[in-house]
Amino acid sequence: MRIIGVVLLAAAAICTAQPATKNPFANDPRAAEEGRIAFRGSCALCHGIHAEGGRGPDLTVGSYSVGDSDADLFKVISGGAAGTEMPAFGANFESVDLWRLVTYIRSLAGKGKVAATGNREAGYDLFWNKGKCGQCHMMVAKAAAWGPT
Repeated sequence: MRIIGVVLLAAAAICTAQPATKNPFANDPRAAEEGRIAFRGSCALCHGIHAEGGRGPDLTVGSYSVGDSDADLFKVISGGAAGTEMPAFGANFESVDLWRLVTYIRSLAGKGKVAATGNREAGYDLFWNKGKCGQCHMMVAKAAAWGPT
């Protein structure tokens, strides 16, 4: 009987350690406001005060390179994004506060903006070769430093 109790206790600990995959605050204006406050304190340095981008990507578009579900956003806020400057915030926030951040980001999605589409390789070729923009303008710390970035 004691073994069963230990197994049940271990199972309960494992289950509670897993973050929910569904946002408990979806479409909750109060949670979005609480998320906005947390965003300004922890995320605005890179994503801008209104989440319109800067060092980090524009989060108001509503389409994200890490995935478009609430669970995808939770995962990247909590654990960071490999190969990018996005750090993990899981140690800084409780799970419910991470969901509030997700709710805030969702509240911004699609505010009159459209995700960029096109052919990345063709744009690169236009900038560096055909248009010779890189002769004056800098992009990704490459090219001339005297033109506007």
